[in-house]
Amino acid sequence: MLAPLAPLAQAAGAAVLVNDPRVAGRIKGDGLHVRASGDALEPALEEAAESMRPDRIVGAGLLRSRHDAMTAGEADVDYICFGEPSPDGWRPDIADTLERVSWWADVFNVPCVGFAGTLEEAVQIAEAGADFVALGDAIWSHPRGPKAAMEEAAALIAKARRIPSS
Repeated sequence: MLAPLAPLAQAAGAAVLVNDPRVAGRIKGDGLHVRASGDALEPALEEAAESMRPDRIVGAGLLRSRHDAMTAGEADVDYICFGEPSPDGWRPDIADTLERVSWWADVFNVPCVGFAGTLEEAVQIAEAGADFVALGDAIWSHPRGPKAAMEEAAALIAKARRIPSS
């Protein structure tokens, strides 16, 4: 199902990241998004690095603590992500995500992604210093559709960062 969409996304300038190394290879994806924390984090990142490096991206998500984030950063990931939902749908409180994004952006050089459930959260995450904002259901549930959601989000984020929107 993802295979026909990957080239379209890549042609539009988006990186296609998945959370299964076999799928990443099969669809010629750009990399792997590792979703692990605690004791499972280091082995998962090592396996991802072995299968993806040097040509593909390895990022880390589902980071539940500052320690997890620093462990991922030390593993030489290409980005870390705060605030994404777990497989069972639980998502950290936005205040916790904002705190982690701000802390990471102030201290570390590895790019930071903040997960936003709404367009309002996207603005807050941009203001907190995230390098990238990941939009979940806010894209698909927008009353005017995904394209309008992306355009609105880009304009709001640009305004929050005080940069000209395109």
